[in-house]
Amino acid sequence: KSKRNWILFNKKAPNFSLFDQNNNKIELYKLKSNLVLFFYPKDNTPGCTKEAISFSKYKNKINSLGYHIYGISKDSLGKHQSFIEKQNLTIDLLSDENQKTCEKYGVWVEKSMYGRKYFGIERTTFLINSESVITKIWNKVKVTNHAIGLNYIDTYHRSGLYPIKLPSGIGLEAAGKIDEVGSNVTDLNIGDNIA
Repeated sequence: KSKRNWILFNKKAPNFSLFDQNNNKIELYKLKSNLVLFFYPKDNTPGCTKEAISFSKYKNKINSLGYHIYGISKDSLGKHQSFIEKQNLTIDLLSDENQKTCEKYGVWVEKSMYGRKYFGIERTTFLINSESVITKIWNKVKVTNHAIGLNYIDTYHRSGLYPIKLPSGIGLEAAGKIDEVGSNVTDLNIGDNIA
């Protein structure tokens, strides 16, 4: 289980001031709204494309639950614009070219591929409430069905049908997986849920 950003859980989220694809300056502490903040490695790569398309698909439903969606990567505003146009995305993407925000949120990590070590963004999603407090964290996200479960997890979470601290391994694709009393969730594989 990742400990890098565990200290952020149930605490005030680190503030950031980043530009979106339309060159609008977005500052966390001025938003005063519930957020889905997802960090992803790179525009126009297979996994990141699948994740962004999924969030776009369920954007209206997630918005109806009172959450606004922002994706963050190191890509430039120009690359974000191209990514959005090419994939017909409807979500907002923020540019963190110097990775300072990624570092604050504990998602700028050492990785390894074919024996080569390098630093990059670990796919991670944060739920942040209107008081800028982090209420859930998903580390090492698997993109399949990642966005759809927000429609259900937030509903159950706010209605108190299951504990705030879910068993390890439970992820956003919990849709339809909660039993009658809301105490058991099975067959979930999104990765490491530490909230």
